[in-house]
Amino acid sequence: QTRELQGRLNDLEGNRAAAAEVRLPILESEFQQALRLYHEKLLSSQQLSNSFWEVELAKANLANDTTGAARIRFQQAESLFNQMSALHDQYLASDADFVRAKDAFELRAAELQGDAAEIARVKLHQAEAEVARLTELHRQHVVSEAELNEAKVQLEVLQKRNSK
Repeated sequence: QTRELQGRLNDLEGNRAAAAEVRLPILESEFQQALRLYHEKLLSSQQLSNSFWEVELAKANLANDTTGAARIRFQQAESLFNQMSALHDQYLASDADFVRAKDAFELRAAELQGDAAEIARVKLHQAEAEVARLTELHRQHVVSEAELNEAKVQLEVLQKRNSK
């Protein structure tokens, strides 16, 4: 049944509400399974939270509620940022993970407010940080030059968009 629903979902890619109608029962079932696994201590609270937010987002998409969907993405990013902040304060999360959560939170806040300039600023900042991260990893021979170059191209595209 899940394969059949996934096939229908692929057919509905362009229609968010119709896709959400197919996805929602799958996501609700996965959330119930995640809840059981969480209570059995086989799933982290972060994984349970992600499953919950997926269901909420599908509900908003089903209702064609773009503002509600933006609010849910913001709340999800806020939740992750708060968790990451607490872990970072206890030295249990890296600076990079903390910055990614902060950037995601700022991006979702700007999207919720409809602030195009702030969205562009945050995306540019994220791309710059990614190039810096990959440059260091490339120096250590952890990532390929192709991966680094792809990130640099993405950064250049954002820089050109922002300069217009």
